[in-house]
Amino acid sequence: MHEIDSAPDEQREIFLRCGRPFYFDPEKLVFLVGEKGSQDIVKPTDVERIYDFDCWPPKAKENVSLDIPEALMIAASYTDLVATHSMRKWLVGLDADRKDAVLRKVEGVIQTVHKIVDPLVEIPTGRGGHIVISATFDQYGILRLQTFGDCACLGRNPDPYTFHGPEHPRLDDLEVPIQYAGHNIDTPAQGLSLYAGAGTLGWIARTEQGLRR
Repeated sequence: MHEIDSAPDEQREIFLRCGRPFYFDPEKLVFLVGEKGSQDIVKPTDVERIYDFDCWPPKAKENVSLDIPEALMIAASYTDLVATHSMRKWLVGLDADRKDAVLRKVEGVIQTVHKIVDPLVEIPTGRGGHIVISATFDQYGILRLQTFGDCACLGRNPDPYTFHGPEHPRLDDLEVPIQYAGHNIDTPAQGLSLYAGAGTLGWIARTEQGLRR
């Protein structure tokens, strides 16, 4: 259960220096950053380029609009991701069966990408615990993705720099975007598999909403 922070609306300013839509195609197994016409398509094995997606490339000089429904997952500053309000609302709206199917798909992608980047590691097939792969989100549409490793995960940034003001925003407000950061990521396979999982969620959400990919 996430602790719900509180702050009056007038104290909240959502701020992104730059960012681009971020997805992972679970069929072709490639990252897609940006919109068509200025989109980068990158394989998970291109490790250096993936880790350089800080404003990839740095075109935006002003705040990024989070009101665009097509922008469900955004690559922001230095390997952090931001899930927009559209993404959070889609997650919350899934019924139990669809939620389970989506999360199993994401877990499969995390495992596949980890194996692509580091084929020598044997990944346990069980679920649960702090070492194996898992994907979950809570009633507020806040994600937690875990890959193979010692608590290697992608979760809500406890001190997000996307928010400026004396206090953090209320996390139960679905209009608020959520910034995610990696924790205990020691290898490229861990980081890239987590990014692929998050990007897959954005891909599925965008596809189901009939939005242009």
